[in-house]
Amino acid sequence: MIGYHATSKLNSADIETNGFRPLKIVSDHDHCLLQAALKRNNVSATISGSYTAWMNLRSVTFTADKRAAVEHILKGAASGQGASNIEKLLLYIHDDQSLVDSIASKLNQIKASEKVIYKIDLSNLGPTFTQCPLRTNIYYYRWNPTLAPEACSGLPSGKILAKYLIKYDGTVEVFSGLTSPKPKICRYEMKIVK
Repeated sequence: MIGYHATSKLNSADIETNGFRPLKIVSDHDHCLLQAALKRNNVSATISGSYTAWMNLRSVTFTADKRAAVEHILKGAASGQGASNIEKLLLYIHDDQSLVDSIASKLNQIKASEKVIYKIDLSNLGPTFTQCPLRTNIYYYRWNPTLAPEACSGLPSGKILAKYLIKYDGTVEVFSGLTSPKPKICRYEMKIVK
């Protein structure tokens, strides 16, 4: 079975060394600071609870076809796990500009980076590999909750079959102080050479 994963090029070195791991774009420390800021700013439990549930998810998502991965990039969702979720949360924080600026800076760096799509061999992954019940072209590689996410992945870099590089056309869109380059898909493939 073949799958595709779209992400920021900034994640490439880690993926190509350690495999696919369910790391989030904010540290656990920043996660705690965000939770506290949401509480101080009286953000509804629905919004803050959704964020907390998302942070606790330990999975990596793949799609069955390359076009869906490209569409993921085109809608600005391939900046690493949860950039768009965190970006929305920053709009609710009014009492800690240094926290907002720090996380926004990290988001801007990730969003401005080139994007890549990995083509991966998803065969023989065992019970930690599941299909989304609502969307049959989406698959999850679920992390063993007894292991720290920083450990090497059970979905190693050796499963990467190809890496598609995505370039930008230089156009920049501004949203609430965060920049979002619009991608232009390039039609070439670079094989991973071991």
